[in-house]
Amino acid sequence: MTKKKLNKILILGKSKKFISAIKSYFSYKEIDIIPWRNIKLQRYKNNKYDYIFVCGFNFKIYNIEFNLFCKKNVYEPYNLIKFLAKKNTRVIYFNTQKMKKKYTFSRYNYAKQKLAYLIDKNFKNSFIQNTDLIMVKNKVSVNSGFFSNYIFFLFVKFNLIKTVEIHELIENIYYNKKFKNIKNFKNIKGYLLYLPRTQFIDRLIRLILG
Repeated sequence: MTKKKLNKILILGKSKKFISAIKSYFSYKEIDIIPWRNIKLQRYKNNKYDYIFVCGFNFKIYNIEFNLFCKKNVYEPYNLIKFLAKKNTRVIYFNTQKMKKKYTFSRYNYAKQKLAYLIDKNFKNSFIQNTDLIMVKNKVSVNSGFFSNYIFFLFVKFNLIKTVEIHELIENIYYNKKFKNIKNFKNIKGYLLYLPRTQFIDRLIRLILG
């Protein structure tokens, strides 16, 4: 496989599975990785990127005030992308699963879908990749504790949830196969999101109510 040669790549988020898969498909002269929790501190004033991969989330702040939760998981990353993108920058956003409903009770769902909407609306060369549960070499890859990981392991074992391998996602971007890509992404409404909750409770709400 001949790698695509790019000048500069930015990965927004420090997920090892995404970083490894992106590096295996794309060749570049320069790559920057900005951890999601350090977004506010990062300003690469002279840098503009060919590709910006957005694959992060702050899972540690479910119990804080909702407006601050949105600031950290929606508006700070969005503003940084605007600051670092050129006119023709390819902005790749890894979203959660495709939603049939236009509303959610989950903070995670709301933040992911809201950022997807902003990117799709404001970047011409954007690509919103909806993803099922991500697997790495047939193993569940969930940013959570043992109990949540075990529940998802059972879901996968009994075929109760769809899965996708991380390299399949990156290969899709590499070859521009736009399955599950949504254009004219719709804004989402949220209900009862002002109520703080743990990550586990929010995930449970997402599975039951959407």
